[in-house]
Amino acid sequence: MFSDNGFKVCRHFEESFEMKFLDGSAFLNHYFVKPGWLTTWISIFPKEKLKEIFLTLEQNLNYYSEKNGGLTLTVPMAFMEGEKI
Repeated sequence: MFSDNGFKVCRHFEESFEMKFLDGSAFLNHYFVKPGWLTTWISIFPKEKLKEIFLTLEQNLNYYSEKNGGLTLTVPMAFMEGEKI
């Protein structure tokens, strides 16, 4: 996409960072998760099933986190620096 729009890549980095959550409730209510993922997830399910789906998801995440000492979300990151050709 860079070169298609008249740029050349000078530098790029790919890394990731981890976000740790006590449980599924903390994950689903986090300010980063709500706009980043939940809005998209909500759009793929039938409206009448949302409450049931997300209650089950939260319960399952809470069960998993209890057995595994929390939840870890690995977030990929990319940085690209370019010059206009």
